[in-house]
Amino acid sequence: KMMKATTTPLLSSAAAAAHLLLLPAAGFSHGGGGSRSHASAFAYRMLSSSSCFPPPSLLPVCSASQKGASIAPPPCSLHVLPTSVYVHLPFCKRRCFYCDFPIVAVGERSSLTGTHIDSVMENYVEFISREMVATFNVFPASPLKTVFFGGGTPSLLPPSLFERILKTLEGLCGFDSSVEISLEMDPGTFDLTSLNGFMGCGVNRVSLGVQTFQEELLRACGRSHGLREICEAIGAIHASGLKNWSLDLISSLPHQTFEMWKESLRRAVDSDPAHISVYDLQVEEGTKFWQWYKPGQSPLPSEEKAALFYKFASSALKEASYQHYEISNYAKKGYQCKHNLIYWQNLPYHAFGLGSTSYVRGLRFPRPKKLKEYYDFVQDLEAGSGWIANVKEDIDENACDTLMLSLRLARGLDIRDFATKFGSHLTSCVIKSLIPFVKSGHAVALDPDDQPLCSEALSQTCQFVEDNSSWSWSEDQCKVVSIGLSDPEGFLFSNEIISSVFSSLPG
Repeated sequence: KMMKATTTPLLSSAAAAAHLLLLPAAGFSHGGGGSRSHASAFAYRMLSSSSCFPPPSLLPVCSASQKGASIAPPPCSLHVLPTSVYVHLPFCKRRCFYCDFPIVAVGERSSLTGTHIDSVMENYVEFISREMVATFNVFPASPLKTVFFGGGTPSLLPPSLFERILKTLEGLCGFDSSVEISLEMDPGTFDLTSLNGFMGCGVNRVSLGVQTFQEELLRACGRSHGLREICEAIGAIHASGLKNWSLDLISSLPHQTFEMWKESLRRAVDSDPAHISVYDLQVEEGTKFWQWYKPGQSPLPSEEKAALFYKFASSALKEASYQHYEISNYAKKGYQCKHNLIYWQNLPYHAFGLGSTSYVRGLRFPRPKKLKEYYDFVQDLEAGSGWIANVKEDIDENACDTLMLSLRLARGLDIRDFATKFGSHLTSCVIKSLIPFVKSGHAVALDPDDQPLCSEALSQTCQFVEDNSSWSWSEDQCKVVSIGLSDPEGFLFSNEIISSVFSSLPG
């Protein structure tokens, strides 16, 4: 639930990239914790993806006419079949004060409201299933390797509705034998019985939206749960035997002190999740926080304090054996979120439901954010008047997204892969633009043995790439395998670095 990848308008200058890649909020979608995991190559302070759900628009790069023939289409990119699905389940008890995701607030369940809530949820799931059928009538299906349920608060739905959605997907696509099926959950919305029900349907990964371990901060955020519900939720997860689960935290909350942040991180580690997401609060227009607070001003922490929070989290979690594999995400060995890696690697995926955004055939296309409009969209899709069948790949945006998303990952940009997809000239420009940051320690270039390279070696590689438009990577002259941002300094300055890279591109 927290930050989401903010949409960035097309800009003609590199200043378009001057947004923190770092703090997403709910990830590309969040409900209880997850959408934040979704993200895309736009400049954003990513803090559900979950990440939240896939963002609807892309940060632009120079036009095709500016780039000329230096960008070649990724090989067979239009024929790569998505093996991942995001499903947006928008239901929440109420809207949190920082949330601007598309949600449907249903209130507390009671004897008076239960029947109506069930009816609304069942109707929505029916439309989700219809959208899936209509979509796969257009796009070929491939066995799914990841499924992510984000929101909203997906754990408000009964297990029977998840079973219906998963059976629909299984019938249309099938599941890979090692499929990862993730579910965002909020404390206070499930118990051991319902969790076992979700797992019985096939859910094998949970993202728990804790956000903070301080009662007063939970109230200040408008969360519907308290510390007691957090402890009960963590207890239920452990009692279920589920090992692959993630815990979400938000930093830079109103009135949050450094001691509070240290305590939240300590309790998160003590809870022993396999994965921890740390999102920096982003104050979104239209939210309660937008009405009440101004970024960088009390009671929100200063930028300096927010940076301190981030640095401490990176240090403390790495010390606790969590690998910092992405700007906002940490995992024990073997527990990186497979679904979120699809986003960071700029691979295609299907998305279904209110406000969600698919990435297929090189383009992202969003669904409506209002319930009635979404239902109309599904009906149009069934009638054959939907527009998703006619999308055409935009190579410039694909290159931009690949670059920006890759720099969210600790391993950074795969130079060989990028050059193969987008050509030697653009690759050389990107490498040259990152040399100053390698010199300053904000970026790290690695050779095939994962050893750091100096800026001089990078300069030699640039010349080699420039002189060999059809080179072979087996040649010894080309030493660079990847370039990534350093942790934590490079990640903290990702906005400036990305802006600089874009200003160096052709045109």
